[in-house]
Amino acid sequence: MNSFLGAGAGLVSVMGAVFIPESPRAQKLTALGCIEPFTTVIASINHIFLAEELVFDPLPGRQEDILAPQWVSFAAAMDMLEAGKITHAASCVALLKTAALLRERQRGK
Repeated sequence: MNSFLGAGAGLVSVMGAVFIPESPRAQKLTALGCIEPFTTVIASINHIFLAEELVFDPLPGRQEDILAPQWVSFAAAMDMLEAGKITHAASCVALLKTAALLRERQRGK
């Protein structure tokens, strides 16, 4: 399972196995590492990426089969994380690692 934290136009989407009307395709993909949420039960490495410079392509399929994502600002996603509204482990790590990466970029590292 992979987590993509898509950043584009100030918006963030934490996405899992969801069908959406348009599929984001990243022009830039930054590896944020990986986590192992089930270290004692099964091998389940989750690779985490930051998807940037998104381009949206329409997906084929029936409209009734498509679920709409919830788009929120990065600040709102961080608030949701802190409030316990985002609990998926890879998504939580993706948000925290992205926050650290953005701080580093702002410092010019």
